[in-house]
Amino acid sequence: MRWPDDHELTAALTQRPLATRRSRAVITSVTAITEQLQGPDGDAVVRQDGTLEHIMPLNWQRNWPLPDHAGANQKREDAIRMLGNLTLLHSAPHAKANTGGWPQKRYALAQSKLVINQPLAALWIWYEAAIRVRAAELAQIACQIRPKPQPAARLI
Repeated sequence: MRWPDDHELTAALTQRPLATRRSRAVITSVTAITEQLQGPDGDAVVRQDGTLEHIMPLNWQRNWPLPDHAGANQKREDAIRMLGNLTLLHSAPHAKANTGGWPQKRYALAQSKLVINQPLAALWIWYEAAIRVRAAELAQIACQIRPKPQPAARLI
C-alpha cells in the first residue's frame, strides 16, 4: 500500500461521488475543512450544534428543476453526493430550508456564522458546475490539512 499524493486525493474528491452520505470520515473531513477556514478560534463555532448537510438536497426533484438535456439526471445524482455539495449548518436557520429550493437554502447559508458558507450565500444559483468548482476548492484545503506520513513511514 502507498499513501495517495495530493493529485490523487484531489481527483478522488472532485471527480467521484462520495461513497456514503454521512460516514464518520466524511463528517470528520468537512468539519476539519470548516475549522481550517474558520481560523484558530473557530472550533467552538464549528462544533456548536452543527450538522453535515447537502446544499442541494438528496430529494431535489420537487424544488430544484433540471435543464432539459440528456444525462442531466445522472449528472445531478452524481453531483449532489460530492464534497462540493456538503457543508455544516446549525439547526436553527437550516430547519426550514432542508428540502426547499435555492432561495431558502441560500437564506440559511447567509444566516450561518461559518466562513465555509459565506461564499455560497453570495451565489444566485446552485447547480452541478458550482458543486464541482467548490469541490476543487475544498479538496485543495483538504490537501493542506491532511496528515502526511513521514518519509520512512510504511503503511500496513
